Amino acid sequence: MSTARSNLRGQRYCTNPARTAAAIKGCHLAAIKRNNMKGKNHDLDRWISGIRAPYERVFSKIEKRVRYKGVVKNFFAALMQAICFNIKRFAVLEFSTG
Repeated sequence: MSTARSNLRGQRYCTNPARTAAAIKGCHLAAIKRNNMKGKNHDLDRWISGIRAPYERVFSKIEKRVRYKGVVKNFFAALMQAICFNIKRFAVLEFSTG
């Protein structure tokens, strides 16, 4: 993918047509603007990052490829991964709070 095309992809969410379409559907855009974009609000971006960080941490651990053939087997594998992730997180929370 060329650099110009990837730069354009990031800017599509920050245009007036995108904001209008989201408002019609009742959605709120939470795209973080780049430093060189007009209307960048550093405080808003910091707040959005703080809100998204716990969830992005969870999704960053998910493997992008599947291991098994078939939806049922992969669903079960994803379910077990989610359970293990939550048990590990619970253990850390339990021991840190005493």
